[in-house]
Amino acid sequence: MRCNGWLVKRVRMTLMLVAFAITAMFGASSAYASGSTVTIDTSSIVNNDFLGFGGEFDPTQFMSEAVANGFNDDWWEVEKQRVAKLHPSLFRVWYQTDWMEPSNDNNDPDVTNWSNMQTNSAKMQSVYKVLDFLKSEQIDVMLVAGWKMDAAVQSWLAFSGLPSPVNSAPNDLDEWAEWVSASLHQLITVKGYDNIKYVMSYNEPSGGDFETPAGIDPKAYYKDMYQAIHDRLIADGLRSAIQLVGPDESGSSSEWTAYATTYMNDVLDIYDGHAYNMDYSTLPVWLSTRNSYITPTGKPHILTEFAARGTNEDRNTYQYGVNLADLMVSGMRNGVSSMLYWRLADQQLADPLNFIDTSFGAWPWLPESTMPRYSYYSLGLFSTFTGSHAQVLPTTSDDPDLHVTSVRRADGEYTVYVVNSSSSNSKSVSFQFDSNLNKTVSRHLYTSTLVPTPGAITIPSDASWTSVGSLFSDTNLPANSVAVYTTVGEPEQIEITPGEISAVYGSTTTFNDTVIGSTYGTTWTVLGGGSQGAISTSGTFTAPNAMPPMPQTIVKATRVGDPSVYGLAVIQFKVLGLKAVGDYPNVNLSWRPSQGASGYNVKRSTTPGGPYTVIASSVTATTYVDSDISDVTLYYYVVSAVGAYGENGNSSEVTPSNYFIDNFSGTAIDITKWRVIDKGFRSTAVTGIGANQSSGSLTFSGTTSVNYWGGKGVQSMPFFKATASSPLTVKVDRVSANGIGTGYRSGIKLWRTYTENIHWSQNSDTGVWAYNLNDGSDVTVYTNSDHGDHEMKLVHDGSNVHFFVDDVEYASVPVTWSNDFSIMLTGEARQNGDSVTAVFDNLLAYSSTQFLPAPSAFTAVAGDSQVNLSWGSVSGATSYTVKRRTVAGGAYTPIASNLTSTTYSDTGLSNGTAYDYVVTAVNSTLASLHSKSVKATPADGSIIVDNLQAEKTGTWNSSASLPNYYASDYVFNATGSGADSIRWKPMIPEAGNYKVYYYLPNGNGDRATNAPFTVYYNGGSQTFLINEQVSPGGSWILLGTFKFAAGNTGYVELTDSANSNYVIADAIKFKKE
Repeated sequence: MRCNGWLVKRVRMTLMLVAFAITAMFGASSAYASGSTVTIDTSSIVNNDFLGFGGEFDPTQFMSEAVANGFNDDWWEVEKQRVAKLHPSLFRVWYQTDWMEPSNDNNDPDVTNWSNMQTNSAKMQSVYKVLDFLKSEQIDVMLVAGWKMDAAVQSWLAFSGLPSPVNSAPNDLDEWAEWVSASLHQLITVKGYDNIKYVMSYNEPSGGDFETPAGIDPKAYYKDMYQAIHDRLIADGLRSAIQLVGPDESGSSSEWTAYATTYMNDVLDIYDGHAYNMDYSTLPVWLSTRNSYITPTGKPHILTEFAARGTNEDRNTYQYGVNLADLMVSGMRNGVSSMLYWRLADQQLADPLNFIDTSFGAWPWLPESTMPRYSYYSLGLFSTFTGSHAQVLPTTSDDPDLHVTSVRRADGEYTVYVVNSSSSNSKSVSFQFDSNLNKTVSRHLYTSTLVPTPGAITIPSDASWTSVGSLFSDTNLPANSVAVYTTVGEPEQIEITPGEISAVYGSTTTFNDTVIGSTYGTTWTVLGGGSQGAISTSGTFTAPNAMPPMPQTIVKATRVGDPSVYGLAVIQFKVLGLKAVGDYPNVNLSWRPSQGASGYNVKRSTTPGGPYTVIASSVTATTYVDSDISDVTLYYYVVSAVGAYGENGNSSEVTPSNYFIDNFSGTAIDITKWRVIDKGFRSTAVTGIGANQSSGSLTFSGTTSVNYWGGKGVQSMPFFKATASSPLTVKVDRVSANGIGTGYRSGIKLWRTYTENIHWSQNSDTGVWAYNLNDGSDVTVYTNSDHGDHEMKLVHDGSNVHFFVDDVEYASVPVTWSNDFSIMLTGEARQNGDSVTAVFDNLLAYSSTQFLPAPSAFTAVAGDSQVNLSWGSVSGATSYTVKRRTVAGGAYTPIASNLTSTTYSDTGLSNGTAYDYVVTAVNSTLASLHSKSVKATPADGSIIVDNLQAEKTGTWNSSASLPNYYASDYVFNATGSGADSIRWKPMIPEAGNYKVYYYLPNGNGDRATNAPFTVYYNGGSQTFLINEQVSPGGSWILLGTFKFAAGNTGYVELTDSANSNYVIADAIKFKKE
């Protein structure tokens, strides 16, 4: 049997035997172990009707867009089995206007012309096929009536002149209500889908997906839309059949929820929202604000979308499953009435979106991979063992590491959920109920030993306790794990191994079946009959000698006596697992072996979908390096296997990761490469700025209607990573940037999260180039007011991001993130009424292992009129180049090249001037990035104490408004009684006579003419009254020569006891004679 990813050979045994053995190991239920305690109060209720767990599951499987990307009846069989194994209670199902009413039925919203309703369209047939299955599985449906508008519907139902007409709110609410009611009539009354119990209209209206023209308040219009739907459903006799759900608010704000509870409570039956970037601790805070509005209404609150915190890469990890479970426990504990995961599976979305949504699916797009993600197993434990309409019970733990909740299911069974959040400590846990169960309790454990398999089984139990009264103990709950303790019986399952293979025509493969939860035997079949291949009674499959009618074969092992219990395995007649990794100037290809293959053909195209050219044939390995590539061309690769009966079909097409090109040559933005987003420097609100592609360039242009720094952008579909051994370079031609108003920008961004990103832009109103780290403040690195053609470049070396303009490096900044980030291009304007036109061309992103690392351990030691530099050697370097600048944000100028040593002395410098250095490694073909910069200020051996190091009493304010100050600033204080002072205290290295100088910036008329500078030396003190109104400043002025002892007993002091308005203080110098 297979439990938690481990495999036992093909045997059949009951889990009762395993449970007996483990019961002996863990002890009988009466043995109360010391340690943590979880208490379940069965006499009280947190939530009397928890509807259950589910997810977003859209009915697009058999629409043309999905079929074109490989979805077929075989994949539907796999998907149906996965859904059935999850036992979900509720699905949210997207339903689009054009599927049934692409054009207005009759321009009369009061009368429906059914002859013009496309109730048998191809897309409606896909809807019916999915709803048929959901009804058969007794899964309730929440219909999302309308979200995006395709071009056909926009022509009659969208507002004109919107920046994003696809997101338009309906321009005629009566027509919209007619369509919603007619759809429900067709689906519920005509087709009999009485499991459609909930309806919402539009997705995330608070996030820009419900656009209205200027002058129409979107919240008020949303309310009017729901009122129109409510009234129409009453008129058509359908209102009692469904419950209306809203306002579908997402994000940190609760503005729409507050509005809905105030103005829509007589229409809405259920309130909902979307919870993202949350965890166990933050979700209750987020919920409490919303519940403060919702709870007084007495109506349920559902999370119609949720996902655990994490990046796209994180979602493929074990830890993501733990985080997801923690979030589900938190939601149940805090009164949520249902939680729907976004999304159940990666799905091909229909026009006008028309892309495969890979954001959160519990399993990938099946034509690409049948391997479930860890979230499938975590979600499956909760959905399977909670059921529908359960009661959530008060559950507590005396151990803060244990996050707990429990339910009494509708069938009377109990389930307790425990997340051990400790990363290192296993737990001994006692469970105490306030009443006797008299049941067997089994444990289903999600732990780090789990290995996902294509069989996608529900995690079997690994321990049990029989005849549990009110107590039982688990003496070994692993660290960082999720345990589900339930009185629900063991689900019967069959897993076939291997679960998915690639095979050539005519090859043979032996499959093994593992039966879980029963001792029955199995029978083997091939879906689609003999043309798809043949399988023996012992599980040996023989592939057909040519491509069968379906491009893959599914074999099935069915439990004898119960056809509802079965396992599936997939044989694909194409290479699987093809990966292409950009390593400029190479592309490294790898793939999984195909059963029976004698070799492989590697093919390439410069256009997606082919035609492909064979670049290598009869390759016997499962890797290949393509070194014949151009840095201005994006390549598309496939690989085919060859066997005794010829060549199989091509693999799925891939483009190199970390290798991304777009020269914007088409007439429209390529949605396979980019998603168009509302993204400015500070705001994601919808603006009047648009994005379009034409004449070989990408242009963002328009006038913003929002404050502050709104804009338009494109975000790359692929994600990228950078390492020290393979840095990522991103460069683009910024052709021009112009605008009108208070501010406008053209930007490139590396984006991971809202707190992990780099924004690099030319601020065209001020003419400066600046970066912004993690949405913080601008840092200027270069001043240039030329708004014309410049190459913008970023290089991420794994720990730093380097900034270039026209291939000149100006700055770098450390970052803590290096993977799973996207690329954005943006055009932005500061405030309402400002305009921008930003034009880009020729974007290229690539990584390479063929580079020289930047020198490390770079140090600078200042001396008299010189700075001594040293750095670590770089393997592969033949020489080094030292560069210098004195102006912050300026370009570095080479001052020494062809250096073969790792030291250099920069001489003939001006004492007191700050110098900024970098060094690069060089060989015959490569030059490294800049090292980290170091700064040094040469001096004549004097001891200088600046105001920054001086001791201060009272209020001394920093300023740089008057020129000729020392270093970075000076300080000032209002004149007074002498209570406020500043003291420059040097550390004198050896006793002797020292000349003492003061340094001041330019003066003006509000400064003191008798500022009292007092020198405290060895043996006495002397006061000098200094006129601080003198200009120009900026030079060292001698006070006198004084004897000082070694140490820090001597000093110079200035007090506020002076005339006029202010005394100013800058720097003091001590120079030994």
